[in-house]
Amino acid sequence: MIGYSAKKLNRLILFVWGGGLVVLVAVDYCVRIITGHYYVLGLGEPLWYGVQILLTLISLFLLYLSIKNLTFKNACFKVILSILLGMFFYLVVIWFYVIGTGIDSF
Repeated sequence: MIGYSAKKLNRLILFVWGGGLVVLVAVDYCVRIITGHYYVLGLGEPLWYGVQILLTLISLFLLYLSIKNLTFKNACFKVILSILLGMFFYLVVIWFYVIGTGIDSF
């Protein structure tokens, strides 16, 4: 992305991945509440996982753009750190949503 510094791309990656995941969880929760079927899938599996895959692909593309001008060592470090942080955030958000709210607990 022309004109974007690595710092701005990092923020954009966090916004796309983190914000997108939080919005997805919020929409799924609202659909469950509105329909009155709390223990049934809110968005449905194809849409639920499709949005997650799309967010991942967009975030990885932005990550690629942010490491293009880095040395190999720094690029590897940034990729590994970003993926680990993304996985940790995903696990925390999904764990809180599924277990914390009790949506899949009977």
